[in-house]
Amino acid sequence: MKKGILFLTLIIGLILLISLTTVVAQQTSTVSVTPEVDAVTAAINSWRLELGLWPVQPDAVLTRMAFDQARYLMSIPQLPAGGDIHIDQNGLNPRQRAPAAPYNWVTYGPEVTVNEIAYVGANVRRAIEYWQGSSVHTRTVSNGAYRQIGVAALPHQFGFLYIVVLGGQPNVLPAIPDIANGRLYLSNDSVSAPLPARLSSATQIQLFDALGRPLSQTWLPWQPYLTLPQGVGDRITVMYSDGTRFSVTTVNLNAQTSLFNNQLQLLVDGVPATPMPVQNIPAEVAAPATVTPRFEVPPTIAPTSVTSGITPEPSRPNDNVALYYSSRTLTLHNITDAPVDVSRVTMQGNGITLRTTFWQTEWLSGSLNALVGRDCLQLWAWTEPSELPREAVCRQRRGVITLSTDRMFWRTTDISVYQGDSLLATCARADNQCTFNVPQ
Repeated sequence: MKKGILFLTLIIGLILLISLTTVVAQQTSTVSVTPEVDAVTAAINSWRLELGLWPVQPDAVLTRMAFDQARYLMSIPQLPAGGDIHIDQNGLNPRQRAPAAPYNWVTYGPEVTVNEIAYVGANVRRAIEYWQGSSVHTRTVSNGAYRQIGVAALPHQFGFLYIVVLGGQPNVLPAIPDIANGRLYLSNDSVSAPLPARLSSATQIQLFDALGRPLSQTWLPWQPYLTLPQGVGDRITVMYSDGTRFSVTTVNLNAQTSLFNNQLQLLVDGVPATPMPVQNIPAEVAAPATVTPRFEVPPTIAPTSVTSGITPEPSRPNDNVALYYSSRTLTLHNITDAPVDVSRVTMQGNGITLRTTFWQTEWLSGSLNALVGRDCLQLWAWTEPSELPREAVCRQRRGVITLSTDRMFWRTTDISVYQGDSLLATCARADNQCTFNVPQ
């Protein structure tokens, strides 16, 4: 059991580290998150809570966007006036550059849920006062579609140059702990854009402790915040659902930096918090057939080879994606040099569905709508004692998730690969790999 706890802690840390360093590597420069940056995030979250909105969670891609714009502005002789401060060196505004490389922000179809505010002045307090006094900036900060944030704060002759990028993505619903006030703030998706395989407005949630055990016997109705459970370990997993689809996020309860200014009153008026008891926790939670993972610690796997170890040869000239799979891991690999949209790909067998959207977590680097050429997505059993190696043919892992072994259906049956309702390929269990074309 201790081994399982240690591994889950290790893997979440490794995934986060991989994601952050990947974003930095793409930019060939370093993002420095300073106390000034943390203070901006805390002040904006406190402001949003006063408005009855969920707080926003720091995001590596939006942080990269904010720093890139701030560095560009600091490199020119004079800061642009008005809205031109948001135009980058290529003449693009935030909504234009967010979905483009190297950021590859996931969008709601044609709707890009990103915006930016800026200020030059003495300190965070002056910045907040300026933004609160501007109807344009207030509309941006108070937009309920935003759930993530990136902040840059660079020294300037007048104090600091602050660039704040706010955004939201389909199927990304953070949950943010306020340790000082004993609350767990939930988020939701208020964007109306219709998209396939997208969780719409969540209506119910379940919480799981650090061992994956449920904290309630049934689904709880969604609400703005809950009383923060005690005695649950160093993390909580939150599963959101709209009754059909699911989104899972993990909350680190040991974060060293508060995302709130706790000198302010942090209340959402008129909405009582639901206490979360931790007694009478059952040993397992049964996950829906289309959700990953189940949160129990499964039996240890017999030693087998980790990866296929074979360079794939496309079975047809137009094949652009490969699967490599063994009893311990599965990798989805873009085998071309061009980006491939894998966002609608599913893998099915034994009544279990594995969707590429399960990789759409806060640790995904890049976009499922444009998986970078030669890069891959990987999963393995969460009982593995350490991180598994990537396939040698994969240039860079863009995302990693873990499953319980009873949901690794390819260990006992063939894999049916679909895009929407269209069957793309049937990958034989014994072959350990296959290639196919994902129409673009």
